[in-house]
Amino acid sequence: GSAGSRELDRSTPTSKREDANSKPPLSPTAATTLATEAYLWGYPLVTSARTFHKLESVIGVNTLFWQERLSDVSTRVIVAPNQDTLYSVAVLDLRDGPLLLTVPDVHDRYWTYQMLDSWTEAFAYIGTRATRGNGGSFLLTTSTWHGTVPPGVTRVTSQTPQ
Repeated sequence: GSAGSRELDRSTPTSKREDANSKPPLSPTAATTLATEAYLWGYPLVTSARTFHKLESVIGVNTLFWQERLSDVSTRVIVAPNQDTLYSVAVLDLRDGPLLLTVPDVHDRYWTYQMLDSWTEAFAYIGTRATRGNGGSFLLTTSTWHGTVPPGVTRVTSQTPQ
């Protein structure tokens, strides 16, 4: 071969090499099962990354966006919006540290902030049912953050930074 390149060892075909630690090939059923499990495991992360990047290009990061008027059949903020609900959404990135969310008391209507991690798991709710409509200040952090939560602030912990 040329200088700096390596030649492939052709003395023993790869398919016939014997390795004491090698495992037999998967059966078609086992391979299908493994592929299905890998897809189901990774799909939420792919969906979250795609949604994050799409919303980031429209509303930015760490900024709360909210609707100013009710949805109609053409609205696509979410897949199937209620026509009597005003939606808010934020793309949060906690890699650089926590974010503080402060909300007022709202007792005359239903409201909620649902917090989703990158696995699309809801890890917290703030609102009518979860806090009985009481507002407050909430410090959104990752599970690896080790700072001090200010007095009067409730820590809300996400397992993922986005």
